Amino acid sequence: MVNELFLFLHVFSAIILVGAMHFAVTSLGPLARRGGEEERKVVSAALDRFRKLAIVAALLLFATGGHLAANTGHLTAEGSTTATLALLKVGLALALLAVGVLAFTPGNTAEGGRGSQRLLRLGLVLALLVVGLGTYLTTHRPS
Repeated sequence: MVNELFLFLHVFSAIILVGAMHFAVTSLGPLARRGGEEERKVVSAALDRFRKLAIVAALLLFATGGHLAANTGHLTAEGSTTATLALLKVGLALALLAVGVLAFTPGNTAEGGRGSQRLLRLGLVLALLVVGLGTYLTTHRPS
């Protein structure tokens, strides 16, 4: 029961984070590029709010992911494919965290977030890779 709750929180946090990243890339990016000064201010404010959401979602993802990794045996199954993939997922998640931190430095969110848009696109690709690996690991037990 506890693992199911952690899995739900993990997947829910991933949906929120990836969905918000997708919205930022597909909606806010074009608005920042094509809009005027007023639109850039709106995009900048939206990115500030997104940053807060992303921090909470990332904290939940790492906390629940750590619990799930410790309790599923994925990281302790020495020499198995699932252990390798679990480590790859952790590495990509850390890279995603680094990209997220860079995307929301003050210089990148200024002027409507133009600097953060490229980083958010990269982050979205990394997030989709992490989700894909997570989906595989959820359906495959350590071998």
